[in-house]
Amino acid sequence: MNESFNFATVTKADLPLIQQMYQSTFKPIYLKYQDDQTDPLFESLVSLEEKWSRPNNHFYFFNHRNVRVGMLRIIVSQNRQTARLSPLLILPQFQGRGYAQQMLHSE
Repeated sequence: MNESFNFATVTKADLPLIQQMYQSTFKPIYLKYQDDQTDPLFESLVSLEEKWSRPNNHFYFFNHRNVRVGMLRIIVSQNRQTARLSPLLILPQFQGRGYAQQMLHSE
């Protein structure tokens, strides 16, 4: 991975910041689709804490030149054979710069 990019593990103390990141990133999507049932905009701190505490869930900040530009959550299957990302987000002020692609191509 390019030296100017890195990942940092999210701690339990970081979860309020994760909630703020969800709100700023997913608000435009909510305003467009009005999905009151599943939009991450409404993710509660209790729900984030529950997901964070699961042993197969891993939350990471994505940084560029020591600036936090996004985050992702990796969910690993029980047999550890597959994983999925949900969500992967880039903060609005950093969107359109190729950071999500860089995140996906990082080791």
